[in-house]
Amino acid sequence: MLGVVYLSLAITTLGVTIANWTGSDDTAASEDSGDEGSQQAASTLFEWPAGRWLVGILGVAVIGYAGYNFHKQVVRRKFSERLDAGEGSWVVRLGLVGYTAQSLVYAVVGYLFIQAAIAFKSTTAKGPSGALIELADTTSGKVLLSIIAIGLLAYGVFCIAEAKYRKAA
Repeated sequence: MLGVVYLSLAITTLGVTIANWTGSDDTAASEDSGDEGSQQAASTLFEWPAGRWLVGILGVAVIGYAGYNFHKQVVRRKFSERLDAGEGSWVVRLGLVGYTAQSLVYAVVGYLFIQAAIAFKSTTAKGPSGALIELADTTSGKVLLSIIAIGLLAYGVFCIAEAKYRKAA
């Protein structure tokens, strides 16, 4: 099931990439999707004492999680311990690419929370889909977005393949 979710996120990311690469404005309708929760969380935190700092700390925490996830899954290859596949197998390589893309998405979300804290605007906070759309508007964002789309596609395929190659408990 998780594989299907990541596969659909990868397809959406690829669609956003293609639409932004060609200059199409088909992403306007999807720009609001998934961001309401992030914006509401930032807005609620802004109302608290030291709320601006809390939103910034939340962004740093999300980036910290992205780094932790990258180190655990890509550098130390912890996910491969649960697989019945060789270290150089295609399943492990898909996992490495996929977990790298997943960590990049988390890092972009964290960065946007930090930007929301700096600007003191809750609308700057974005969820994963909004972060990817926001990324498409940056100078090198289209290339990075393409890399993330390929990585999330690899992660979706990895999650499906993991069902076959998972070690019996």
